[in-house]
Amino acid sequence: MFQQIDFSKTYRIEPIPSRTHEELKNKGISSYPGTGMTISVGWDDTLKRYINTGLDINAPDVLGLPEKDKKKAQEWIEKQKKDLESLIGFPNWLDVTSDNWTSDLCISVIDTGNDLKIRFNDHDNVLRPAENYKDKIALLIIYNDENFPKSKHDIGNPIYRDAKFYLTTDSEVSEITKGKIKKEKEAYGHMIKLFDEDTDSKRAWEIAYYMGIVNKQNINADDLEEKMTISILKDKTGESIDKFLAACKLSNDILLVHNMLKIAVGARIVLYSPDGYYHRGSTNYRKTQEESAEYLLTPEMQGELAELREEVNKRKKKQNALA
Repeated sequence: MFQQIDFSKTYRIEPIPSRTHEELKNKGISSYPGTGMTISVGWDDTLKRYINTGLDINAPDVLGLPEKDKKKAQEWIEKQKKDLESLIGFPNWLDVTSDNWTSDLCISVIDTGNDLKIRFNDHDNVLRPAENYKDKIALLIIYNDENFPKSKHDIGNPIYRDAKFYLTTDSEVSEITKGKIKKEKEAYGHMIKLFDEDTDSKRAWEIAYYMGIVNKQNINADDLEEKMTISILKDKTGESIDKFLAACKLSNDILLVHNMLKIAVGARIVLYSPDGYYHRGSTNYRKTQEESAEYLLTPEMQGELAELREEVNKRKKKQNALA
């Protein structure tokens, strides 16, 4: 989709924390040193022209715009092309049929250094299009690359699941940093309450089990607090702290039912049927564990909830006896 770019802003290339590799995830990166990518345009052999340049007034995403918007887009593109060619010193240098698109000026490299820092064209990860026209050309190409996330908000989109880097701005970084600080303060407040000396840390364990941080009850409060702190506050993806804050908003009743159902599924007391529902015997629940837990808390399911609780407790006692 065509999008005008604000070249007055300062941009940054940042790594996307790995979702599958624990060591990389903890470091907040997506790849080991030496991993990177090249930013460059493509070539359409049928049309005999370079594509995804950001400077093509006849690009499909431009021609597909409503007439009024198309005219504005084409005027913007022509101005950016003229301004860049004026800085380069040659008219028509950035025509879509020109092989200048394969020159060093139009090719940029993102690299992960041995210090795990991201570098863009052998300097820092910052792009300053108002000062550097190579950065400006790189931005045009990035914005026309459908596989490159254009903001941190984009990285949660499944279409970018294979991306290792994303584009952001100083203003977005500042906004995210403020939000992160606010979340961390809130999380610390909850942790203090959960592990207050006057409490037995039972709710803390329920939250930790709900989040998948622990799976056994025989853990002392100090070890539990350490595990939760590392998992929640050291996770650079930000996913754990969001899940923790959401869990802290759950009442004890809801939390207990969620965890009891989780135990029941693990023990195969509750099964997942081929037609897409969780069930115990002939009693159907809902399609997800979350929905099923909420369903169990409704008035009409109180009898089923009591029976499920009894069966789970029996299974626990049996396992404890065997242990």
